[in-house]
Amino acid sequence: MAIEIREASEDEWEAVRDLRLRALREDPEAYGSTFERESLRTEGEWRARLSDAARATFVADADGRLAGTAVAAPWEEVGGPLGLFGMWVDPACRGRGIGARLVHRVLAHARERGESLVQLEVAEPQAAARRLYERCGFVDTGERLKVRESDERPTGIVMSRRP
Repeated sequence: MAIEIREASEDEWEAVRDLRLRALREDPEAYGSTFERESLRTEGEWRARLSDAARATFVADADGRLAGTAVAAPWEEVGGPLGLFGMWVDPACRGRGIGARLVHRVLAHARERGESLVQLEVAEPQAAARRLYERCGFVDTGERLKVRESDERPTGIVMSRRP
């Protein structure tokens, strides 16, 4: 199986939407958003996400089937770190290095843009994801965030690294 890591185009909005919805359905505890919320987005909203110059949506294309994704977008404010968001690899394709390749593509994107720092948030229960990020050079900043506003306590671990 050949895997290509590339930036998704606006015309792929349906495939990207379907991939995002699969991620939210299969690993809901990992994300601040929900399947219900994301499934209500319109074609225009999906296209806008993919055409936004401040964001880059990378996908793992496994012989024409999207098997993973990661988004590079501003963490919060302009001039702040670049964030790595929405990282997910289809469970059937895990263990093949796709996650690391997606992370490294986001890091390369950060270097291309002249960014000095990349940050991400990983939910406490996502131990395998945290190990992946550590293998890719991310370190725990000590900052904790609520993954969802409804969470009783912060369970999101903020990690960062230089690109």
